[in-house]
Amino acid sequence: ALATTALAASAASASVDHSIAAASFFNNLRVPAALVAAATIKEAFVLQSASEEIRYSAGWTLLRQTYVLLLMLAFCAEVSCVFVCTYSIVQLQAASMDTTATSVIALLLRELEYEYVAARCHFVTGVHAFVVGQALRVRLVLRKHTNFSKMAMLLVLQTSLTLLAYNNGHSNNSTIPYGGYAGISRRFVVLNACMLIARVRAHHPLAVLAVATWVLTAGFIARMLLSVAAHTTDTPQARGARGDGAEGGGSSGGGTSSSGDSGGGGGGKMSVRSSGGMARRGGRMRSVSEISSQLGGLAFYCCAA
Repeated sequence: ALATTALAASAASASVDHSIAAASFFNNLRVPAALVAAATIKEAFVLQSASEEIRYSAGWTLLRQTYVLLLMLAFCAEVSCVFVCTYSIVQLQAASMDTTATSVIALLLRELEYEYVAARCHFVTGVHAFVVGQALRVRLVLRKHTNFSKMAMLLVLQTSLTLLAYNNGHSNNSTIPYGGYAGISRRFVVLNACMLIARVRAHHPLAVLAVATWVLTAGFIARMLLSVAAHTTDTPQARGARGDGAEGGGSSGGGTSSSGDSGGGGGGKMSVRSSGGMARRGGRMRSVSEISSQLGGLAFYCCAA
């Protein structure tokens, strides 16, 4: 009799409906993810204009571009989290699966593993990308006060690192599946790759485009990182050296065309300066155009993934 009672109790505990709790899990991630996404897209391009002192600096240019990439990554990750969570809630409300299990996590791992892993991975990735981006921003904004800006940057960075340490310390495999951030990220890469590869067919063009975007994005990121130095080697010192040489040539040309006429030399200087300025502006416009196209590719990839 006691054994029968124990079996009945065990069966009852295993047949609990966790659909409402599972929907609440996804909703609790969806709302803050939407808030973070709104903040990131608002602040993503605030560092695009730069003063003359840092415009041609390789280090500061890399910092500004990294800031944009981090905030775009955060935006795409949080939007993906909102989308996945919303779709998961719809699936749960459609009653198209068995929603009875011993726990909410057991239900999610059995029926909605991809959605559970993707929501957790996207949310954490977006939050930390946003925080690290703000650390770079405070370093740039307060750059004239070197020690103070470094202190502020490290203060923001330690917030991100402390949260990661807390997450990893309280997410071991015995309590939360897949452990900390590294474990959940590895599992998401595997599940996402399997999902895309399984759907790469002629009649599934979106999956084909998503895989192609993975490859193209990796190439664009590598190309951009390699081209940062090429686009920022025009330092003030180098520009000054080129300007001196150009002015000398202009003066000489002016003297040859009209000997003794100082006005001709002055006209040559102005012409050389004007052409040099137009060339530099053209180079900067091409650089901005290339970076914009690369960021567009990154955003499309993140949303598609």
